[in-house]
Amino acid sequence: MVDIDAETLAEVNCPAVRADVAAIPFADASFDGAAAVNCLYFLAEPIAALQEARRVLRAAGLFVASTPSRWNDPELEGLDPRWGSASSFDAEDAPAMVAEVFGDVEMNPWRVVAYHLPDHSAIADYLHAFNVPDWQIKATAAAP
Repeated sequence: MVDIDAETLAEVNCPAVRADVAAIPFADASFDGAAAVNCLYFLAEPIAALQEARRVLRAAGLFVASTPSRWNDPELEGLDPRWGSASSFDAEDAPAMVAEVFGDVEMNPWRVVAYHLPDHSAIADYLHAFNVPDWQIKATAAAP
């Protein structure tokens, strides 16, 4: 695992290296596979991380990435002013970005309900986790 956050790395039970995914400290063609799970949208320039993943993969290596859609979490429409806005790496633009670096891309949409928010406390936690402005006020107005 490669992550820049020391706190995240302290919680993992696998080999881990603290590094920027846009500057992976491994030799070219070192791995058979690489995964970027819900992380590339945190980067201003995710292409650099994709290029690094390509660099450290062997010729027949597999790269897997996941990211939410900008239309994900429809319950945030009207609550989060950023809802529906593009990120630097969302499901709408990610396939083209990955194809730019890797060539052929296979995309598999994942359509499941990921959260059950049974009460206002759960809604507040959810909105807070997504850094929604005025999350406390909006949580009391939202329907569980």
